Amino acid sequence: MRSRSESLVIAAAALLLLGTGAAAGAEEPRIAAFRVADSLAIVVDCADLFTPRRIDRLDEGYPLSYTLHVSLHRYDPLWFDTRLQTLSAAFRVIPLRWEECLDVAVRDFGGRISSTRVEGVDDVLLELEDRLFTTVAPQNDLHPQREYYFGVEVEYRNLTLEDVKSTERWLREGAGSDSTADVMERTRSVGEQALGFLWELAGLKAEKADFTTDRFRWSDLRRLE
Repeated sequence: MRSRSESLVIAAAALLLLGTGAAAGAEEPRIAAFRVADSLAIVVDCADLFTPRRIDRLDEGYPLSYTLHVSLHRYDPLWFDTRLQTLSAAFRVIPLRWEECLDVAVRDFGGRISSTRVEGVDDVLLELEDRLFTTVAPQNDLHPQREYYFGVEVEYRNLTLEDVKSTERWLREGAGSDSTADVMERTRSVGEQALGFLWELAGLKAEKADFTTDRFRWSDLRRLE
């Protein structure tokens, strides 16, 4: 029997998957938008973020880290578009090679934090589908004939040793301030400093992408019960 979240994701994928106009193979999440309980809701599909190259990095023992910012905009053909709402989420995946599993930590769009262990990338995607579902705006805030779209910012970066050692600190504060990093650097052992340097040197650098989805109207969206 499917959970509520699994049913939501399956139904949403069949409703309105908003395109980005990006080239095939682009490393971008996709957004499914629909109506639920008289509100605009979305599910973020992160499958395209897990490219073969990044999965290889996981297999090599390096963690993945993503931050998402999703903003709802009202399109105005005669003036500047209006941003109505912005939501942020973050997640990271750490390979635990000695336990042959992956640790998935998520800060969802509502600020709720969870951490769980799964067997593989497919299970990671199921966990993200469950956590990256959210309502964005009530129907009363949306005109039925006006056009809207989502702006999406996604950042991928290699995690530092300190990020991995503190799930809650990373999820709540991101990479931390320079002063925090300096303090942690001074409290590391020589071995930890060497390991951290090699880890960060070998890891991928930060990558960012900004894009917008197709425009849509409230009247275009189907209701999900």
